[in-house]
Amino acid sequence: TLLYWQRDYICIVDPSNRICLLYLYVGTLKVFAVLPFTVIIPLTSELNAFRAFDIHIPDLGIRDIQFLPTSDQSIRFALVCEYHGRRRLKIYNLDVMNRQLVSLAPSLKETTIPETASAIIPDRASRSFVLASNTLLQQFEFSSRHLLTSSLEGNPLSQLKVALESPVCWDLIDGGKFLLADANGQISLLVLAARLSLTSLGHVDALLAVHYLDNRVCFAASYSGPSRLLRIQQNCLDVIAEYPNPGPIIDIVPVPNETGAEIQIVGASGY
Repeated sequence: TLLYWQRDYICIVDPSNRICLLYLYVGTLKVFAVLPFTVIIPLTSELNAFRAFDIHIPDLGIRDIQFLPTSDQSIRFALVCEYHGRRRLKIYNLDVMNRQLVSLAPSLKETTIPETASAIIPDRASRSFVLASNTLLQQFEFSSRHLLTSSLEGNPLSQLKVALESPVCWDLIDGGKFLLADANGQISLLVLAARLSLTSLGHVDALLAVHYLDNRVCFAASYSGPSRLLRIQQNCLDVIAEYPNPGPIIDIVPVPNETGAEIQIVGASGY
């Protein structure tokens, strides 16, 4: 995951590990099957022969794409894009059989969102997602079956004024609780409840990624400085250990072992 304002591509896997969506070129999404297509939906033998295909997407200046959890077999995602100098929020259904995108919640694209909106944070527990920007967090409700809620017609469930410097990355702690970090390395606790709340926890220089591990412990990867293993305390972060930088970190991911007793950190770094 590159910094939101630096990356030219986006690669995400849907919550059910069925497909991988890759945004490399303007106007094109590449779809890869993680599972055989016959596991995703019953398909004809002709379509089953394809393991990957391209889909045209009309939106330019895409800043973020995130899948939305569903209770059926549909595959939906939200995206933030820029059109004629305005940021727009859109939701699509991915029609694998016909290899096309179906626009959902059409009135949502006319909703005014901050010009610095850059990150989408989906939450299965509350069936909502948060749109994060420098100045505002907006929570939008979606129904896993019937998508067109009043929230997606342009009325956010909740809003919170904030002072962030380009939201960079986030990670789920548990239902409704997230770690959220910005470009200044500020790490905060985001809670989705009756109202949104954001509590500052601490700071890590040149922060690239933050991942929650377990038992109030998280790992903060730095692009140019030491990475840190941190324990979340009451409104602060305590440093458990520091690790020298092996070169500019590009991405990291925690990988639990088979027993779940240990978590390894796998990363990519270099110029």
